[in-house]
Amino acid sequence: MVDFAVTTIELDVNSDQTIDTGLGTAIDAAKTAVITPTGPLEEGFILVQNTFTGAKIVTVVAGDDPPADGAGMGSLAVSVADGDASYAAEIIGPLSSARFLQNNGTVRCTFATSMTGFIAWYQLSRKT
Repeated sequence: MVDFAVTTIELDVNSDQTIDTGLGTAIDAAKTAVITPTGPLEEGFILVQNTFTGAKIVTVVAGDDPPADGAGMGSLAVSVADGDASYAAEIIGPLSSARFLQNNGTVRCTFATSMTGFIAWYQLSRKT
């Protein structure tokens, strides 16, 4: 399966944040989304917006062991609500690096057939 990179959005610890719909990377359900965290995995989350008419499943793929010694717990499948009436969004996280981190430092997500929408990684900035 082909991969695509996911947009990272830094969250500033010292200010209010607005999370808008339509931000991030467009989902291509035939490909695997690759997230490259810019900090600890536990200090971020995935935002998935579904624009498809009908609920769809997003799967956060279990990591490689090592480094993810908890990868045996398996992948995480999350249902994102029907996006017909308005964009439906789901926050996934925080995620455990012990379960989801790949050996190259990334996190991978797959999508149900025909899913459309957007995916973004929101990382808490350590800048003060």
